[in-house]
Amino acid sequence: MLQYMYMRFSAQKQGYFAGLRPLIGLDGCHLKTPMGGQLLCAVARDGNENMFPLAIAYVDSEDKASWTWFLQVLFQDFGRPEETNWVFMSDKQKGLVEAFKAVSLANEHRYCVKHMYENYKKIFRGAEYKKKLWFAASTGSLRSWERQMEGIKKFDEAAYNWIMQYDPSTWSRSHFSIQAQSDALQNNICESFNAYILRARDMPILSMFEWIRRRLMARFHVKYTAMSKYKGNICPNKQDLLEKFKFESRNCFSTPVGDNLFEVDFYDTSHVVNLRDKTCTCRRWDLNGIPCKHGVSAIYANREKLEDYVSVFMLNPPIWQCINT
Repeated sequence: MLQYMYMRFSAQKQGYFAGLRPLIGLDGCHLKTPMGGQLLCAVARDGNENMFPLAIAYVDSEDKASWTWFLQVLFQDFGRPEETNWVFMSDKQKGLVEAFKAVSLANEHRYCVKHMYENYKKIFRGAEYKKKLWFAASTGSLRSWERQMEGIKKFDEAAYNWIMQYDPSTWSRSHFSIQAQSDALQNNICESFNAYILRARDMPILSMFEWIRRRLMARFHVKYTAMSKYKGNICPNKQDLLEKFKFESRNCFSTPVGDNLFEVDFYDTSHVVNLRDKTCTCRRWDLNGIPCKHGVSAIYANREKLEDYVSVFMLNPPIWQCINT
């Protein structure tokens, strides 16, 4: 009886190394065949925030052993963890956390906040509990996070203790590293992939893999055709985000303080922007690779072009190369 089967196409590997961010979602879904089993997946995000599947695997059951095997094969295929510097995101499902320990994986591992909240609300119900958790997860500032957590502690110490059982670096933007160039809080990219292949999940294993192959081939072609016609320098979704920050920056006031540093006031808040390092103390720019409203204000004050300060992952040539494989 088949136990494990791994599949990755050349275009997926070439596409990843052509310019995708090192943020990898991991997930598993049930198969509906008489044999049962699970389909494990590793899914990246392109610069336009669309899913880019890297690899899938059939396993007879989702547990520590199957996840350990999948991670080991994935690293043999794409490179050792210390080389790829991957940042993982998952629901920390059955066996995955143990598998990370088994392969001595020290990479950053984010916990899907949506899944975290689903467990949280079983004990702490109500809109106020939900709002406070999501505020603490969403803020990029360490000082703001500390204030949010202090507010939760005063509101309900039991809720505070429940949240703090998880390392903040796994669920709050204020503690995320900047290497992934993403502030994503949810593993929705894997959910999208699971929905994308829904029709194949009741097929025999080989038929399922062939269906997925053809589906991905068609997807890459559609994306390639669309991006080859796109004339902008920045990915469309990121351009829209930048336009939003440009609009908000009208209410910012930038004061140069020397050496590419600016103090930027926005109503009753103030942040420091470093143009040389492409950072802002609000951390939105640091995490996303797109200048925030404070950064936009400082760049304009310095009479420079916004696109010169956008991460290479978000530019049109790299994403075009990713899907032109």
